[in-house]
Parts: sequence; C-alpha cells; structure tokens
Amino acid sequence: MQPLGIEAMPAPKISVIVPAFNHEAYVVDALNSVLGQSLGDLELIVIDDASRDGTWDAIQSIRDPRLRALRHEHNRGAHATLNEGLGLASGDFLAILNSDDAFHPERLARMVAALDSDARLAFSGVDFIDSDSQPAPGHERALDYASACARCAGQPPASWLLTSNLAITTSNFVFPRALLRQVGDFSDLRYTHDWEWALRASADEAPVWLREPLVRYRVHPSNTLAEDDVWRHVHENAYI
Repeated sequence: MQPLGIEAMPAPKISVIVPAFNHEAYVVDALNSVLGQSLGDLELIVIDDASRDGTWDAIQSIRDPRLRALRHEHNRGAHATLNEGLGLASGDFLAILNSDDAFHPERLARMVAALDSDARLAFSGVDFIDSDSQPAPGHERALDYASACARCAGQPPASWLLTSNLAITTSNFVFPRALLRQVGDFSDLRYTHDWEWALRASADEAPVWLREPLVRYRVHPSNTLAEDDVWRHVHENAYI
C-alpha cells in the first residue's frame, strides 16, 4: 500500500469509506461531495483498488486534512476493499460512497439525525445521473427503482428489502458502528454484496428510509451491474 494521510486526529462523528476503481473521470466529484458536506466532522477514507487509469493521481490531487488515502498493489474486489475501509474507520457512524457517485450536501447531517441513537441501517431516496452528471430519470435502472419505491410505499418497513434492493447501492448506506459489530463484514459477492449485507443488517431492526434524494447514483457503460456475466448474476440473485 501507498499511504497518503495525516497524523492521528480525534474520532470524528462519521467516517465515509470510498472504494475506488478505474473512475478517473468521477472520483474527484465524489470526494468533493463528501468534503463539502454540511456535517463537516468527518473523516474520508479512500482506497484505490489497483486502478489501471489515473484514479490514484486524481485522488492525490485533493488536499484536505480529513482525507486518508491508500492504494492496493493488486485488485482485491469491492467487498474486500469495503471491509478494509470499514476496519480503518474511527467514526461513531459509517457511510459508504462508490467512486462514481456523489452525495447531496446535506446527506450526512440528515441521515445521522434520522438515525439518532438507533443501531439500524439508514438509506435515502436516489437521484440518477449520467456520465455527464445530467439527470437520467428515464434510464432503465431509474425506472426499475421508481417501480420498487411505488411497491414498497404502502408496505411495512420489515418487508422493504425483501421486496427489492430498495437502497440500490452501498453508496446509500449509513449506519452506526454498533450495527457493523452486530452484522459483520460484507460477503464475497460481486453484484449483490450490498443487498445481502442490507438484509442481514435489517434482520432484527427494520431500516430507516428517508424519502428524499440525498445520493446521486451514476449510470454509465462501465457500471458493475452492466457486466454480461449472466450466470454469476443468476447465481447471486438466486442466493439472495
């Protein structure tokens, strides 16, 4: 690993974990959306999972005392990178942002307030954007998400994540450290590690769904879910 960090600081209110891979075009926007939060008492842990493009250089271009960055020599995969980042975090609350997505400026403040002291998973509504950061409400994934929200709107919270992956992405996860201790690590799944973890996290306590779009999910040709490994998609969805 190649560290880029600072001396130890007091524990922040929230730690944001960014697993980064081949997102040179988007990662600076993602990191700035964290550093520009109205809740500024945070640490930002970025792990470049052996990107083959200019992602690492883009990360190093940002100088902020709250940023800590690491780089893998070899690619380890999203679940392993997430688990590593969460293990390094020191905040009372934990959040995740994928390196091609972005936060609304009020996201962390709103999500932490919604959780209060509850050891539960929280997620918000989602805005879909394209490669140029323009709204993409007509994208297939956005339409599927809108349908899922409509189906879940009248259902009890305990059934939300059983109906579909209503959170959509790990970029939409905010939770207290106590919940991570209860639930454990993300599983070794390429496409459904987010949904599987969310289901485990909601086994005892229903999640909090803040119904306003506080995370921007980017749809573009290199999204992991756009990969054509059909049998792995089938296998992992069957597992869920």
